[in-house]
Amino acid sequence: MKGRRGSIYFLMALLGLSLRQVAPAATISIQVITTFDYPGATQTYPFAINDQNEIAGFFYVSGEALSAGFTRTADGQLSEPIVDPNDTHNTTDAFGINNFGVVCGYFFGVDGFHGFLFSDGAYSQYDVPGSSGTVLRGINDAGDLAGYYFAQGNVQKGFTSVGGIVTTINIPGGAGVDAHQLNSANQVVGSYADENSGVGYGFYSTRRGALKFPITVPGATSTYLYGINDNGWMVGQYYDQPGRILLRHGLLFIPPNQFVTFDYADSRDVAFTGINRKGFICGYYFEGGGLHGLLARARRTAEEASDK
Repeated sequence: MKGRRGSIYFLMALLGLSLRQVAPAATISIQVITTFDYPGATQTYPFAINDQNEIAGFFYVSGEALSAGFTRTADGQLSEPIVDPNDTHNTTDAFGINNFGVVCGYFFGVDGFHGFLFSDGAYSQYDVPGSSGTVLRGINDAGDLAGYYFAQGNVQKGFTSVGGIVTTINIPGGAGVDAHQLNSANQVVGSYADENSGVGYGFYSTRRGALKFPITVPGATSTYLYGINDNGWMVGQYYDQPGRILLRHGLLFIPPNQFVTFDYADSRDVAFTGINRKGFICGYYFEGGGLHGLLARARRTAEEASDK
């Protein structure tokens, strides 16, 4: 499937301004480089991209109720399915990859969800101590982790594990906290829901560790942040609902208040899930009854086209 240029909308939004208000600043362009599908998959979900443009994600085959991880090399080669040996429910989902090629995610075993790490063909299990289930979402080059776990009462809690020390992420009034990825400075990015309204919001941490929330595209019904690079650029997705149609758009967020939104072809569902240091982005879009992977790039108009 050949890459096509998406519909690009740039906006510099300050809190309280209209979604359509655009500041007269230099634009950032986003262009799709290519799209891809895992062979035989109904849905292809790329979720993280490292600085070598290697992608990790998972695919789903609806007729077989099978979900398995995969990696994609910079030249487009797809791996064999990544399936944890302790997976008993045909569910091994990969979400993160670092610059050493270490992949993280979760599998569904005989006693519930467990995080896994996959490196050089070997699997290892990771669980937050005392949890009833753990999902790993992101991993950086130091081996620090982000994700969520289930606490007493099956309550979902976001967490990071830095230097082996687990820290729970608490957001006042927030439920279902999900820490998606963290960069080399251990800045974490993720999402949560308002415990009363159910509206989704993004959050991130600064280099000094302060949490910033709620992050929302002005006028959106919900906003989610999924990926962060070493420059502090973040990607995700936001929802709006013009009339009765629910639309989901790709999102690039540059703190404190710069939003770049993205639509691809005629898709009503676009998500950006990972971004690397040079602005290469992975994500997915809906078309023809299935979800397809995409690789794109974001850069300022002043950047040289020869910067690969």
